[in-house]
Amino acid sequence: MTSSPQAGVVGATGLAGAELVEILNRHPHIDLSYLASRSFAGQPFADIYPRFKNLVDLTCEPLEFDPISRLDLLFLAVPHTVSMEIVSKIDLSKTLVVDLAADYRLPTVELFESAYGVKHSDPDNLQSAVYGLVEHNFNQIKPAKLVANPGCYATAVLLPLISLLKADLIAGPVFVDAKSGLTGAGRKPLEATSFINCNQEIKPYKVAVHRHQPEIVAHSSNPHLDLLFVPHIIPADRGIEAAIYFKLNPSKSAADLQKTLRSLANSSKIIRYRDKPVGIKAVAKTPFCDISVVEDSGSVVVFSCLDNLLKGAASQAVQNANLMLGFEDTAGLFNG
Repeated sequence: MTSSPQAGVVGATGLAGAELVEILNRHPHIDLSYLASRSFAGQPFADIYPRFKNLVDLTCEPLEFDPISRLDLLFLAVPHTVSMEIVSKIDLSKTLVVDLAADYRLPTVELFESAYGVKHSDPDNLQSAVYGLVEHNFNQIKPAKLVANPGCYATAVLLPLISLLKADLIAGPVFVDAKSGLTGAGRKPLEATSFINCNQEIKPYKVAVHRHQPEIVAHSSNPHLDLLFVPHIIPADRGIEAAIYFKLNPSKSAADLQKTLRSLANSSKIIRYRDKPVGIKAVAKTPFCDISVVEDSGSVVVFSCLDNLLKGAASQAVQNANLMLGFEDTAGLFNG
């Protein structure tokens, strides 16, 4: 492209949307030119998020398809089921779309409707959408017109899990104990995420029925994976740590584990291998995913840690967009 691609964000005033605005505003190759917000239409973005004063001078607009049709790239940071209504009206041959919602993450209509309990209204685009797990679907993302940004938990689990499965390192079922900061629930005030209910609390929820569980299985490279996924909320604003438990294949060794995970990290500027497990502060407000492994007599725990609003949402979405536009996947993700 001879001129900078024009990009827009629908749902710009949500937590992930605001992170997208921050990244795109400093992006060296993409011009952010359109912001849409149902709740704050007509208001300057910097009035809603004062930290953007003198940095972002765009006003939030209502969702309209005429300005969208003039964009090269559109990010959808909207609630689940909203994206399919928007995407079905977009000419994807002219405007590329990265969807941060769940509408195009699952590979079949039946699986989506079972997980989300609603009818999928755009099955044709669901069939052609590419799952945007950059480190494993790099080549499929490049020519894509519509990319489904993975869920935050699914990203944390799948980044190491796919490599472990392909290397035949896992014997038997996989158990995942995952913990997330409160921003994973979005910006809207909820009783479950209020201070009085979350302070000094760690609480499991949606055990074995969380919507990221079928997403993880569907994209794991093993559709018959025996997985138990247990998510928790913790009293932190952002971050996810996933502990992945399994038995090591008896024909493999601890050295094979380390070699596989180190190779994954060496193939990406975003994945960092750690000799010891780290906490969420090590990745907060960064686009990184930190992985580590502990093995003892054939019992294995792989730790995967990331920022749910960045690698679990906005920075991964920009990685996808970069590939779709022909740029290096990490363009714009690091200051300077």
